[in-house]
Amino acid sequence: MKKSVLITLVAIVLVTFVVLFAVIASKGGEKKLGGSSSGADLTPQQRGDIVKEHHLELSKKDTRFNGVVGSVTTPKGVNVKILEIEGFIDDFEALRNMSPEDFAGDSVEVPTMKKTFKVAIDENTKLIGFKDLGDIKSGDQVMIDAGQDPKKVEEFTAIEISLNFRVQ
Repeated sequence: MKKSVLITLVAIVLVTFVVLFAVIASKGGEKKLGGSSSGADLTPQQRGDIVKEHHLELSKKDTRFNGVVGSVTTPKGVNVKILEIEGFIDDFEALRNMSPEDFAGDSVEVPTMKKTFKVAIDENTKLIGFKDLGDIKSGDQVMIDAGQDPKKVEEFTAIEISLNFRVQ
């Protein structure tokens, strides 16, 4: 008789733990579902503000920009190319002046401005899509890493140059 009472008590305790675990698990699942849809609770204005701040932060940190190689000059006696590049960089002021509604859609076009740079390419510049310095040609569409904020400089030695497109 004592054995059956002990088995019954153990069974009741186990069933209680299983039920308690099931209740806790279902409550935790409801919180996760509610937490994942928190973006849906935001107004278009709030979503726009968040996206705008994100783009502003990215624009501040970006040292890379796209451009088109204009003239290519090779000074005598050194293994360096001087490129004139018409670059397209984020227009930080126009971006800052955009309203949150401009960022509320599915895609956002970040405003850019054109700027001409004199860029030195030397043996320390990482070449991507080029065999060597002599392979860089006028008209190449490139991605340049200035290693610094391109909004603040007009002349620099590139950290990296990548060939995006070349007209054959």
